[in-house]
Parts: sequence; C-alpha cells; structure tokens
Amino acid sequence: MKKGLLTCLATLIAVLLFVSIVSAINITVEKKDITPVVVSELKAPAVFEFTITNNGAADSIEVYSLVGVTFEPKEKFNLPSGTSTKEIKAYPTEEIRATKDTYAFTYEIKGSDTNLFRDTLTIKIVKLKDVFEITPQSIVFGSNNAVVRVRNVNNIEMNDVTFSLKSSFFDGEKTISLKPFESIDIILPVKSGISDIAAGSYVVTAKIEVDDVNAEVKSNVNYLQEKSVATSEKKSGFFVVKTTITKTNNGNLAVSENTEVKKNILTRLFTTFSETPLTTERKDFMVYYKWGNELNPGESMTLEVKTNYTLPFLLILLIILGVYFVYTFSRTTVVLKKRCSFVKTKGGEFALKVILNLKAKKAVDNIEIFDRIPMATKLYQKAGMPHGFDEKNGKLSWKVDKLNAGEDRIFSYIIYSNIRIVGRLELSPATAHFVKEGKPTYIHSNRTYFVSDIAPRY
Repeated sequence: MKKGLLTCLATLIAVLLFVSIVSAINITVEKKDITPVVVSELKAPAVFEFTITNNGAADSIEVYSLVGVTFEPKEKFNLPSGTSTKEIKAYPTEEIRATKDTYAFTYEIKGSDTNLFRDTLTIKIVKLKDVFEITPQSIVFGSNNAVVRVRNVNNIEMNDVTFSLKSSFFDGEKTISLKPFESIDIILPVKSGISDIAAGSYVVTAKIEVDDVNAEVKSNVNYLQEKSVATSEKKSGFFVVKTTITKTNNGNLAVSENTEVKKNILTRLFTTFSETPLTTERKDFMVYYKWGNELNPGESMTLEVKTNYTLPFLLILLIILGVYFVYTFSRTTVVLKKRCSFVKTKGGEFALKVILNLKAKKAVDNIEIFDRIPMATKLYQKAGMPHGFDEKNGKLSWKVDKLNAGEDRIFSYIIYSNIRIVGRLELSPATAHFVKEGKPTYIHSNRTYFVSDIAPRY
C-alpha cells in the first residue's frame, strides 16, 4: 500500500516539473502575410510580419522550427516589453520545395529561459510555370498587333521576368515585373504573310526566365476571320415614305444577319415590306418586325419599307374640316337653304319653282333676304310677289321683322322662260342680311341647279 502511494507521488512530482519546464512564454503573436508564396525552383523565402506583444520583461528570443524550415534572423534578437514588429523570413528545405502543395508547419519561439511559444505557419509552394496565367487575346483578320495578357495569380512579387513568346502569328520577348495579382499586356507585331492561315486555334509557346531558372508554358490563341457587315439606310418621299435598308458583307466569313424594323400600332396599318418578316412581335403600342439573312462574303440584302401616310392624312384633314364645320355651324345664327323643282305649264314654257327656307337658331331681328333670277328667265308674278322686285336687274328681296329661336320661314317664287333650255341651269346663292351683336352680318345659301337633256313639252 505504501509502495503504491510513493509511486503516485513520484509521478505527480515529475509531471509538475515537466509542466514548469515547457510552460509558455508570456507573449502573443499576430502574423501578417507579406509573401506567403515560394517558387519551388527559386531560393527566395516566404516573408511574414510578426507583431509580438511581450507581457513580461524585455527578453532575447529565437524563432525556429524542427520540421524542415529555417528562419531569418537565425540568431536571437531582443524583444522589448510591450508590442513590437519583426519581419520573419522562412526558408523551406529543397525536399519541401519539391512538393507542389500548401505546407503548414509548427514553429517555436524560445526566450532566455526554458519557456516556449508554439504556433503554426502556412506556405504555398508553386512551380515557376504556375505563377503566371498567360492568355493570348484573339487575333482578328487584318490586325497589325497581337496582345498576350500575363497575370500574376499568386501573392508574390515577381521582378525582372523575361517572357519569350512564339506562335504562327508572332515572335518576341519582353522583360516585366508584376506585383501580386497584377496583369500586364504584352503587345507584339503580327507577322506578315499570314493571309493564307485558316481561322482556328493555334498554340502559343511561352518561355519564362527569371534568375537563370526557366519554365515553359503552352496556351492557345484564336485566329478569327474578319466579320464586317456594313449597314446603310436611305429614306425618300413625303406622303409615301420609302425606307431602303441595305446590308453588305464586306468580310470573308459567312454571317447570319438580323434586321429589325419598329412601327407603332397605327403606322403599321399603312406599311408594306418587300419581304415577309420572319417574326412579328407586339410590345405595348409598338410592333417589331424581324428578318434573318445568311450573307456570304460580298453578298448584300436589301429591304424596302413603304409607309403610305396619304390615307391617314386625309382622315385627319376630314376630321379637322368636320370639326371646323360643326364649330362654324354651331355659331351660325341664321341658316338659309335654297332648292328648286320643275313646274309644268299649259303653254309648254320652261318653269321652275324656287324655294328659300330661312331658319333661325337664335332670336334675330330685321332680316333681309336677296336673290336673283337667272338671265333669260322671267318672274311669274301671278304666283306671288316678293316684298321687293327690281325687274331690270332681276333682283328679289324679302323682309322679316323678327324670328324666334327655332322658327323658320319659307319663301317661294316661280321663274319661266320661252327659250328652250337644255343641260344644266345653275341658280346663284341667295343672301340674308341681319345685324348680329351690333355688326352687319351676311350669310349665303347653297347653290342649286336643274338639269334637263331635252326641254319638256306639254
């Protein structure tokens, strides 16, 4: 029993001694990546910035690792009390550099006593050919220059890197420096005598050289044929507007070309096309017509669009005239209408009965009506005489003292002639005179006429 107790006690004392030996140094460390990437073929280190907070007294410390990474500074350096920063460089061994991977490892910080601080760091290891992304831009037929875009895809600054680029279209080299994740375009002249090269994808070989270390990368460049379609639009006409759209393939590549014409829902009713549209689509108050054409090099297509504005113009004009006449009629105080009819006579003379219809839309006073009989005709006085008759000039007149609104009067007379009349006999308009709003006003009746091929006999 005593032996067991002694054994437990001895074990406890050993553990306490061990803990006191490896207890952590009283510091905290914040790490910042400066260059967390190393190129496996180069000897450049990964670089970090340590912000160390020393919660104890000033000390002398050393940074090291036991797993294949050496640090710089290699010797101990002073660590003051409080917070300070220090640049730390990490050099992986060649064995570790040979692995293309992300390498995480443990490092330690040791002070003047036996206390330790342990933490981890991560280094990305890449090969030289994987540091950059090389992207040749497409080359269009007839271009004078080619563009190769080089992008640093890693968090590492690369200085004085020489790129030698070779393809069927260009040869050249350029030395550049790139910051982390920076892109630079290398512009090279296109070779002459490549017109017989067909369109397609071609290999570009890029040789990368830095610090006497070489790597080779292959990529592809697309060679495009020229696609050039010229479009012209010509308009002519006023009432009938003709729009001619012409598209010409000036390139050396067959193309599929779309043409669109837009009309509103009214003008589309008066529009015709030289070709039937492939599709017709209506959106709100607009209608979209589309055509698709395959154009070989040198070919052209012509589309004629005619919009006839004659009918809508006439409709609008009629509407305007109608509104004007309605407005004028609504403001007319007195309306005078004239008509005639054939009258049979015993002696076979030609005779017409003329009727004047006077209607007041508003109350009006002192109205005088004037009319004339045609030449070569006489007034048949037995059928009733007007208020006034000037036989010499053939002038007739009537007087109306007052007309109420809506009231009308009818006046008639008969004219006759012993002359045989063939064809059309036109009677001049009658005239009415009255005072409106203190101003003398004249209105005229319509014209009326009588047509006869042969004068009637009785």
